[in-house]
Formats: sequence, C-alpha cells, structure tokens
Amino acid sequence: MSLLLSWHPTLADVTQKGVLKLMNLDGLTVYHTNNHLQVHKLENFLRFVHTFRRNLDLFGQLLQPSV
Repeated sequence: MSLLLSWHPTLADVTQKGVLKLMNLDGLTVYHTNNHLQVHKLENFLRFVHTFRRNLDLFGQLLQPSV
C-alpha cells in the first residue's frame, strides 16, 4: 500500500522522525522518509525562486521609463 503525503506549507518544518511518528507504519524507517522530504523541500524552494524572479522582472519593467 502506498501512502502519499500532499504538499502543504507547514511541511517545510517537518522532520523525518515526525513523519515516522505520524504515519505509525511497521517497517518504515528514517531512510524511507528522508528522500521524499528532500524532494518536497526542493520543489518548494524552486517554486519560491521562480516566483521571486518573475516578480523581480515585473518590478524592473515598472521602473523602466516609458517611451
């Protein structure tokens, strides 16, 4: 059985041990949860960078004098 944990902003502070305690599944180890948490944190960071760059571009366009 596969359990999926959907992304939520509060997951940025989740630890491997916290996930193990929450899921309470026999045989699940910190090793199993580590990679999944890293992927979610990386996706969140990349989403932040993309939004920041887009906002920076929009701000730069506002500062350019119109011809």
